[in-house]
Amino acid sequence: MYHRINTPASDPWKLSVDPELFEQQLIFFKKHYSVISSDELVTEMATGRIGNRSIVLTFDDGYRDNYETARPLLEKHAVPASFFITDSYLDGNQPFWWDELEYIIVHSKELPSVFSISMNNEDLHFNLADEAVLNEDMQEKHRKYNALKPPTKRTRLYLTLWNAFSPMQKDEQQQFLQLIRQWAGLSAEETMVDGGMSRKQLQELSANGLFTIGGHTSNHLALDHHSIDVQSKEISENKQFLEGLIGKEIHHFSYPSGKYNEATIKLLEENDYQAAYAGRTGPIVKNTDPFLIPRLQINNWNFEKFRKVLEKTFKS
Repeated sequence: MYHRINTPASDPWKLSVDPELFEQQLIFFKKHYSVISSDELVTEMATGRIGNRSIVLTFDDGYRDNYETARPLLEKHAVPASFFITDSYLDGNQPFWWDELEYIIVHSKELPSVFSISMNNEDLHFNLADEAVLNEDMQEKHRKYNALKPPTKRTRLYLTLWNAFSPMQKDEQQQFLQLIRQWAGLSAEETMVDGGMSRKQLQELSANGLFTIGGHTSNHLALDHHSIDVQSKEISENKQFLEGLIGKEIHHFSYPSGKYNEATIKLLEENDYQAAYAGRTGPIVKNTDPFLIPRLQINNWNFEKFRKVLEKTFKS
């Protein structure tokens, strides 16, 4: 599983892979594995004849660098891949909320020293103290930090806000982002970091037979936090939009942030999905539920670690 192919200033959720490393990985996949499409995987699972070293490459969210950087390399090496798209972030009208939030809190050159906001009936107060002004030492700590192990006050504040934002619907997320921009003294234009590909780019991606387009909800909601009605709207409207845009039926889905419940799976079946990719890691075997296909998230590992992690996953 991939998300981004680029080299960001920081990567707290380990979503990015350097383009040069990505190409090395593609060459390794081609040499040592059978890279198949999502459709081929579903067929193999249905027949119970899963190739011993069959793999599917997937990309979640629909970042612009999937089109601009990953696509040319996939085409160069003739490697199929599936792209799961959150449609409301297409055309770069808004950055993905977690990226914009990170930019404001972690990378702004200067912030007010005290953060105070009421969110979800809870008052959040945070004192940045000497970290209100970004310095070189903080920047160095931020370059390689893990979101779940925040090394600074700023990164602790970011994680606190990320946890608060995650269960919200998109309109609520955007309302609070606006409040946080105002607190930081920044405009939406100033926090416009890289986001989703354009509709035209998605159409061009879909036109190449190497690539499969799949659903990822309209607004990237953590589905298990929401009612059946909200989930149904997110799943069905996303599917209808994508099918209308690319002129093809879509049959594959990826759970945003790996979040789902029993209702989610029933809704996918009702919307004629054939398979869905989950967040857990492990090999695909004969009795794997097609709506709980496991994946391995590829990080920006050096090549030796990449090889070892891959081989360990296939042996498990």
